Amino acid sequence: MKFLWVGGWAIPEWHVLKHAQRVFPNDRHFFSPPAKDARILDDFDRIFGYSLGAFLLLRWPCNFPKKKTKTLISPFLAFPKENDLGGKIGRTQIKVTRRQLQGNPLKAINDFFLRANIDLSLDALPYSIEDLLWGLDVLLTEQIEPSEVKDKGNFAILGEQDNLLDASRIAEFFPSHSILKDAGHDLDKLLVNP
Repeated sequence: MKFLWVGGWAIPEWHVLKHAQRVFPNDRHFFSPPAKDARILDDFDRIFGYSLGAFLLLRWPCNFPKKKTKTLISPFLAFPKENDLGGKIGRTQIKVTRRQLQGNPLKAINDFFLRANIDLSLDALPYSIEDLLWGLDVLLTEQIEPSEVKDKGNFAILGEQDNLLDASRIAEFFPSHSILKDAGHDLDKLLVNP
Protein backbone atom coordinates (compact mmCIF):
# COMPACT_ATOMS: atom_id res chain seq x y z
CA MET A 1 0.00 0.00 0.00
CA LYS A 2 0.96 3.61 -0.53
CA PHE A 3 0.83 6.06 2.42
CA LEU A 4 1.24 9.84 2.54
CA TRP A 5 2.54 11.54 5.69
CA VAL A 6 1.98 15.28 6.20
CA GLY A 7 4.53 16.22 8.84
CA GLY A 8 4.53 18.37 11.95
CA TRP A 9 6.10 21.81 12.32
CA ALA A 10 9.89 21.64 11.82
CA ILE A 11 9.87 17.84 11.83
CA PRO A 12 12.23 16.52 9.14
CA GLU A 13 11.15 14.00 6.54
CA TRP A 14 13.65 11.34 7.67
CA HIS A 15 12.23 11.38 11.23
CA VAL A 16 8.64 10.81 10.10
CA LEU A 17 9.57 8.16 7.53
CA LYS A 18 11.79 6.29 10.02
CA HIS A 19 8.77 5.79 12.29
CA ALA A 20 6.42 5.11 9.38
CA GLN A 21 8.72 2.35 8.12
CA ARG A 22 9.07 0.93 11.63
CA VAL A 23 5.31 0.50 12.01
CA PHE A 24 4.40 -0.26 8.39
CA PRO A 25 7.51 -2.00 6.98
CA ASN A 26 5.77 -3.53 3.97
CA ASP A 27 4.25 -0.31 2.63
CA ARG A 28 5.57 2.58 0.53
CA HIS A 29 5.78 5.92 2.32
CA PHE A 30 5.80 9.48 0.97
CA PHE A 31 6.22 12.74 2.87
CA SER A 32 4.94 16.29 2.57
CA PRO A 33 6.11 19.08 4.86
CA PRO A 34 3.31 21.14 6.43
CA ALA A 35 3.68 23.93 3.88
CA LYS A 36 1.36 26.48 2.34
CA ASP A 37 1.23 24.50 -0.90
CA ALA A 38 0.69 21.06 0.71
CA ARG A 39 -1.74 19.15 -1.48
CA ILE A 40 -2.46 15.61 -2.60
CA LEU A 41 -1.09 15.28 -6.11
CA ASP A 42 -1.08 11.50 -6.29
CA ASP A 43 -3.22 8.53 -5.37
CA PHE A 44 -2.65 7.21 -1.83
CA ASP A 45 -4.31 4.39 0.08
CA ARG A 46 -4.04 6.19 3.39
CA ILE A 47 -3.16 9.68 4.59
CA PHE A 48 -1.57 10.53 7.95
CA GLY A 49 -1.32 14.01 9.38
CA TYR A 50 0.98 14.69 12.31
CA SER A 51 0.43 17.76 14.53
CA LEU A 52 0.46 20.77 12.16
CA GLY A 53 0.03 18.31 9.29
CA ALA A 54 -3.14 16.97 10.94
CA PHE A 55 -4.38 20.54 11.33
CA LEU A 56 -3.83 21.19 7.61
CA LEU A 57 -5.84 18.07 6.69
CA LEU A 58 -8.72 19.38 8.81
CA ARG A 59 -8.47 23.10 8.03
CA TRP A 60 -8.11 22.83 4.24
CA PRO A 61 -9.85 19.54 3.33
CA CYS A 62 -10.22 20.66 -0.30
CA ASN A 63 -6.45 20.11 -0.69
CA PHE A 64 -6.82 16.48 0.39
CA PRO A 65 -9.38 14.08 -1.15
CA LYS A 66 -12.28 13.33 1.16
CA LYS A 67 -12.55 9.69 0.11
CA LYS A 68 -9.21 8.85 1.71
CA THR A 69 -8.86 7.38 5.18
CA LYS A 70 -7.18 9.99 7.37
CA THR A 71 -5.34 9.23 10.59
CA LEU A 72 -4.62 12.31 12.66
CA ILE A 73 -1.67 12.07 15.05
CA SER A 74 -1.64 14.81 17.73
CA PRO A 75 -4.36 16.85 15.99
CA PHE A 76 -5.75 20.12 17.32
CA LEU A 77 -8.46 22.61 16.36
CA ALA A 78 -6.47 25.62 17.55
CA PHE A 79 -2.95 25.60 18.94
CA PRO A 80 -2.95 28.57 21.37
CA LYS A 81 -4.22 27.79 24.86
CA GLU A 82 -6.25 31.02 24.74
CA ASN A 83 -8.66 29.39 22.25
CA ASP A 84 -9.62 26.72 24.83
CA LEU A 85 -9.62 23.94 22.22
CA GLY A 86 -6.88 21.79 23.72
CA GLY A 87 -3.68 23.69 22.99
CA LYS A 88 -1.35 24.24 25.95
CA ILE A 89 1.00 26.88 24.50
CA GLY A 90 0.23 30.59 24.81
CA ARG A 91 0.29 32.99 21.87
CA THR A 92 3.17 34.87 23.48
CA GLN A 93 5.40 31.76 23.36
CA ILE A 94 4.50 31.16 19.70
CA LYS A 95 5.43 34.79 18.91
CA VAL A 96 8.74 34.37 20.78
CA THR A 97 9.51 31.25 18.72
CA ARG A 98 8.63 33.16 15.53
CA ARG A 99 10.99 36.04 16.42
CA GLN A 100 13.72 33.59 17.37
CA LEU A 101 13.20 31.68 14.11
CA GLN A 102 13.95 34.85 12.15
CA GLY A 103 17.18 35.49 14.07
CA ASN A 104 18.50 32.00 14.83
CA PRO A 105 16.37 29.34 13.12
CA LEU A 106 18.15 26.24 14.42
CA LYS A 107 18.08 27.47 18.00
CA ALA A 108 14.33 28.18 17.68
CA ILE A 109 13.63 24.73 16.25
CA ASN A 110 15.79 22.86 18.76
CA ASP A 111 14.27 24.85 21.65
CA PHE A 112 10.83 23.87 20.37
CA PHE A 113 11.86 20.19 20.33
CA LEU A 114 13.03 20.48 23.95
CA ARG A 115 9.75 22.09 25.09
CA ALA A 116 7.72 19.51 23.17
CA ASN A 117 9.88 16.63 24.50
CA ILE A 118 10.62 15.48 20.95
CA ASP A 119 13.83 13.49 20.72
CA LEU A 120 15.43 15.51 17.92
CA SER A 121 18.23 18.01 17.46
CA LEU A 122 18.84 19.44 14.01
CA ASP A 123 21.92 21.04 12.48
CA ALA A 124 20.14 21.99 9.24
CA LEU A 125 16.69 23.35 8.47
CA PRO A 126 14.14 20.59 7.77
CA TYR A 127 12.51 22.66 5.01
CA SER A 128 12.36 26.31 3.90
CA ILE A 129 12.36 29.16 6.41
CA GLU A 130 9.36 30.64 4.56
CA ASP A 131 7.30 27.51 5.22
CA LEU A 132 8.48 27.38 8.84
CA LEU A 133 7.33 30.99 9.35
CA TRP A 134 4.05 30.26 7.56
CA GLY A 135 3.47 27.30 9.88
CA LEU A 136 3.93 29.46 12.97
CA ASP A 137 1.51 32.02 11.51
CA VAL A 138 -1.05 29.23 11.05
CA LEU A 139 -0.50 28.10 14.63
CA LEU A 140 -1.04 31.67 15.84
CA THR A 141 -4.09 32.64 13.81
CA GLU A 142 -6.06 29.70 12.43
CA GLN A 143 -8.85 27.80 14.15
CA ILE A 144 -11.33 25.08 13.17
CA GLU A 145 -14.87 25.04 14.50
CA PRO A 146 -15.61 21.80 16.41
CA SER A 147 -18.75 21.21 14.31
CA GLU A 148 -16.53 20.96 11.21
CA VAL A 149 -14.64 17.90 12.48
CA LYS A 150 -17.09 15.85 14.55
CA ASP A 151 -18.41 12.72 12.84
CA LYS A 152 -16.15 13.12 9.79
CA GLY A 153 -14.70 9.62 10.14
CA ASN A 154 -11.20 10.76 11.06
CA PHE A 155 -9.27 8.73 13.62
CA ALA A 156 -7.21 10.69 16.15
CA ILE A 157 -4.20 9.42 18.09
CA LEU A 158 -3.23 11.49 21.12
CA GLY A 159 -0.57 11.25 23.82
CA GLU A 160 -1.67 11.66 27.42
CA GLN A 161 1.80 13.05 28.31
CA ASP A 162 1.82 15.64 25.47
CA ASN A 163 3.49 18.91 26.56
CA LEU A 164 1.78 20.85 23.75
CA LEU A 165 -1.77 19.45 23.69
CA ASP A 166 -4.46 18.44 26.19
CA ALA A 167 -5.39 14.97 24.93
CA SER A 168 -8.66 14.64 26.86
CA ARG A 169 -9.93 18.03 25.67
CA ILE A 170 -9.05 17.30 22.04
CA ALA A 171 -10.58 13.80 22.23
CA GLU A 172 -13.97 15.49 22.81
CA PHE A 173 -13.92 16.56 19.15
CA PHE A 174 -13.02 13.16 17.70
CA PRO A 175 -15.52 10.37 18.47
CA SER A 176 -13.01 7.89 17.01
CA HIS A 177 -9.75 8.31 18.94
CA SER A 178 -7.09 6.64 21.02
CA ILE A 179 -5.25 8.25 23.93
CA LEU A 180 -1.92 6.54 24.59
CA LYS A 181 -0.99 6.77 28.28
CA ASP A 182 2.81 6.73 27.89
CA ALA A 183 3.02 8.89 24.76
CA GLY A 184 3.85 12.57 24.45
CA HIS A 185 4.16 14.57 21.22
CA ASP A 186 6.97 12.51 19.66
CA LEU A 187 6.21 9.80 17.12
CA ASP A 188 8.30 7.20 18.94
CA LYS A 189 5.39 6.20 21.24
CA LEU A 190 2.51 7.79 19.33
CA LEU A 191 2.90 5.65 16.26
CA VAL A 192 2.06 2.06 17.23
CA ASN A 193 0.23 0.64 14.20
CA PRO A 194 -2.91 2.76 14.17
